[in-house]
Amino acid sequence: MNIPIHHQHYALPLIADWPGRRQGQLPIRHGWILQAGRGPLRGLGDCAPLAGSGTESAQETQAILEQWTRKKFPDPDSLLNEAARCRANFPAASHALECAALDILAQEIGKPLRFLLSPGASNCIEANSISGTACLDELDTAVAQGFHIVKIKAGHRPMEEEILCLRQLSSRLQPGMRLRLDANGAWDYDTARRFINGLEGLPIESLEEPLQTGSLEALSRLQEQTPVPLALDESLGHLHFQEVLDSNIRRLVLKPTVLGGIRSGFKMAERARVVGKQCVVTTTLESAIGVHAACQLAAAVDSLNPGLAHGLATSSWLQKDVASPPVIEAGCLHLSSIPGLGIHERISLPVQGSLP
Repeated sequence: MNIPIHHQHYALPLIADWPGRRQGQLPIRHGWILQAGRGPLRGLGDCAPLAGSGTESAQETQAILEQWTRKKFPDPDSLLNEAARCRANFPAASHALECAALDILAQEIGKPLRFLLSPGASNCIEANSISGTACLDELDTAVAQGFHIVKIKAGHRPMEEEILCLRQLSSRLQPGMRLRLDANGAWDYDTARRFINGLEGLPIESLEEPLQTGSLEALSRLQEQTPVPLALDESLGHLHFQEVLDSNIRRLVLKPTVLGGIRSGFKMAERARVVGKQCVVTTTLESAIGVHAACQLAAAVDSLNPGLAHGLATSSWLQKDVASPPVIEAGCLHLSSIPGLGIHERISLPVQGSLP
């Protein structure tokens, strides 16, 4: 038996600039759909590196994908072993290869992929909306779609102006709604502390990456001074995970594309749960294939940390997609019961422009 590897580039235009991005504009999301095997039993994965997120470059990704098309893989386990071997240097590509292998294995046993990670995985998971920046929000859309957690990008205007905007925004929230703030490393320590103090009395669910330095010691000191859960996101990949577990940081943001796969993400969530930390799963604005994969991980993580909203409602930011994303109703994603990744429709690959 030999499992051939194929890949094809896609380019998906965004409907607008991705809010809060500090590494330049992102008008088009580039990536590759990886397919393992042929015929009815094939596995799919999304390989979508993103500059500034902690993945390899697009050029490095393309090189490893070309290598894999020339290699012989006798079975899904050999795909998993290769993904594990390459994870440290090629996390985005390794995630795609691992996902394709797990897709095949789950189809072979007739179960959705999420149940390979956890027998108690959920079939419906809550998501947060992505609603712009503090002073340029899209709250009305989030309310209409039934989201309870509204994610807002912070750190893009003077601090006093943003706090005022957040107070005005909070006055428009429906009962039970809260704000999840993401600063993407906007502030030094003193500015972050003043910002957090200015949020007193507001319905803040959490604050991601407030500090420029990514210092675990500084973030831990900041966490001591606020009841708001502070979260590690992009800096998580640069820190020793055991030190993160030993810290007082209350939340971790898991991105499969950055971590090198959904199995790595679930293992991190298991270890985090033992020490009382929360984990949420988010995409890195991948295609529908990548969103389905992230949803499988989130459904398994939900069995460890039930009730948290995950950052998975990102497909609406794409003008085109390669397949249908998971269905969102009343702020929840409903996952398919189809074995494997849950995608059996024909994949469409919009190609536009050159690689970034």
